Amino acid sequence: MSVHLGRSRIEWLFTALSVTGDAIAAGGLVLSSGLWLSIVSDPLAIPAETGRVSPSLLVVPGECAGKSGTWSGPQYSPGPERVKVKSVSELEKKSERVSAPGHTVSKYLPGIDGTLKGTIIHEVLRGRDARVVCAEYGVTDPLAVSQCEEIVARFRSSELMQRVKRSFCEQPFVVTVSGVRVTGSIDRLGELLDGSWIVIDYKSDPVSCAEYALKAEEYALSLSVYCEAARQLVGAGVVGWLYFTETGEFFLKG
Repeated sequence: MSVHLGRSRIEWLFTALSVTGDAIAAGGLVLSSGLWLSIVSDPLAIPAETGRVSPSLLVVPGECAGKSGTWSGPQYSPGPERVKVKSVSELEKKSERVSAPGHTVSKYLPGIDGTLKGTIIHEVLRGRDARVVCAEYGVTDPLAVSQCEEIVARFRSSELMQRVKRSFCEQPFVVTVSGVRVTGSIDRLGELLDGSWIVIDYKSDPVSCAEYALKAEEYALSLSVYCEAARQLVGAGVVGWLYFTETGEFFLKG
């Protein structure tokens, strides 16, 4: 048996095996184990054997002989339908609402769009600085700032708020109502001194005291959703209140 090395291995052998010039001239040398080690300088002189792999034939089953195949794409199951979540406003639009007659002139923030006005009032009632909030929404009238501060001061000094030992503003939630997933946020969730819980929903509508009952019916569904969400959050019964910022009055509903 012999081993063939190319030029790249010869230099290594000079050191490892002390290959002499005579061994190179002889074309190889005999190792101590009796193995003949051939030394060649031309790689093409190294004999090599090419491996061959014979192809294997596929045997077609008799029942498939003479038939053409067909292919169809894989069928994927879409899985269960994604749960649709609605906002409290969307849920409220589907209900029959009793619209209370409102006044065109508002005592607070007159001339400001109803939606924008409600947003500003919600922001200051959650504890943000009135001047900063008004500036964020492009309201620069100093009177609007002072009116926002008045709304907050009157709310905090109310008899109900004096009985609140802790509260959470803009509390987010997702709750199931009649099989529908509803999302929203509670304006204020508070715990009273006696350990009971309340939900306060702010209403900035320009409304008089005589219209409270009608407005309460209009917002009955949304307030019930807030109370149910709060009940699941605190694990206890919850009482819902509407707070009308125009008059500074609370109205108990639910």
